[in-house]
Amino acid sequence: MDLFELSLHIIGNIVSCAVHPEYTDSLYKNSLLDALAQSWHTWQHHHIMDTEFCWVYSNLAASLNNPMLHDILHNEYVFGKIKECLKSQVPGSSREAAYFIMQIFLGYNLEVAEDLVRNHGIYEYMLPHLDIDRRSDIKVILVILKSLTGLFSKERIMGSNNFYLMFESSGGVDLVEGLQNHPH
Repeated sequence: MDLFELSLHIIGNIVSCAVHPEYTDSLYKNSLLDALAQSWHTWQHHHIMDTEFCWVYSNLAASLNNPMLHDILHNEYVFGKIKECLKSQVPGSSREAAYFIMQIFLGYNLEVAEDLVRNHGIYEYMLPHLDIDRRSDIKVILVILKSLTGLFSKERIMGSNNFYLMFESSGGVDLVEGLQNHPH
């Protein structure tokens, strides 16, 4: 493990410390997101680092800091890379990108989820993993299913089913039914 990768691990562990959210807030106020985006751009051809960056961003999303999440989602390069990782067949980076989406679907309000589904087309990046013929990593499939279950449950509590209907019209329900034949 090189020094930069070790530094990412340290940052990821610091921001995942729920006991001290002030650490994450301090890093955010001191331009952590800009530094991470620039670093990811520098390391863009080292695909092994995609997993590390997605893991850090997943931990940042878990901090439930709305302004920070807004900045992440509206950084075209960063969120584009997260979506690219989510759609990929690389187990580590697709799993960590799926965790990023799960943190949002489970931890934030439905308006944030709506932005992801309607404006960023996030189902397009999630659904391929639910295709049994694609043979995605089982952990990625489970994280995506947990994300969707949480989203649909939240929506049901609010007396709506728009996300479910969009999922269904995208072919998602058929894909989930096909997973019943998955060997795991």
